[in-house]
Amino acid sequence: MLTYDRRGNSRSRLDRDDGAPLSLPQQCGDARAALTAAGADAGLVFGNSSGATIGLELALRHPASVSGLVAHEPPIITVLPDAEEQAAFFVEIDRVTREEGALPAFLLFSSTIGRHRPPTLLRHPAGRRTAAAALPVALRLADRWSRRRSAPAAETPEGRHRARLLGNVEFLMAREVAPLVSHVPDVAALRACGVPILFAGGRESRSFYYHRAGEVLAGLLGVEFVDFPGHHTSFRTHPDSFARALRHAVAALPPRGTGSRPDSGR
Repeated sequence: MLTYDRRGNSRSRLDRDDGAPLSLPQQCGDARAALTAAGADAGLVFGNSSGATIGLELALRHPASVSGLVAHEPPIITVLPDAEEQAAFFVEIDRVTREEGALPAFLLFSSTIGRHRPPTLLRHPAGRRTAAAALPVALRLADRWSRRRSAPAAETPEGRHRARLLGNVEFLMAREVAPLVSHVPDVAALRACGVPILFAGGRESRSFYYHRAGEVLAGLLGVEFVDFPGHHTSFRTHPDSFARALRHAVAALPPRGTGSRPDSGR
């Protein structure tokens, strides 16, 4: 199994930085480079959320590199019937990022994962500032408590994950979110690329934009959509049942299309 830190995130540092948003072609080029660096000609790809969006673009631009794709809840709001309403929320997210900072914007954004509206506290600038100031303190306290319960002298895996996530917030909100949510997929080209694609979504996510986008895209491409257990990130909270569902989804992938085109490098 191969995983990687996206450019600008966690251990994947930027050698050169022009401050520009990270485009989707750059994202899928990085994914392909990770495969190449690992000595793999092609990979069976699973992507969740933005990873599903990147996986779809990878299948389109470099189909020879993708032997199959399971796309779990891609937040491609441009295909939704209520795309304008969804886009307005992300315009607000961009405004908060510029005017209040990345962490308040991230809290506003992440509060809608699993709920239709942000909580009252986060709808107001003062509430977002308060929550943003409290979050690092709360995470340090949570990690200290975890260490006391398990290995007092060692940093816990949960603590490392939380610290890395917090360290990625600035890059995510300022450089990654806008290109990902404004993406308009080339449905006809995806349908013709020959890569076996299957969409999936959590049973608890059915009314949310990221789940609905996957259903719409499955219908447009004429491919299967399967239910997974849980919600948007159940691979963290229920890893065993999620892994079983993923194995079944991989087994259900159709054969590679006979009309698959060679790697286009577009």
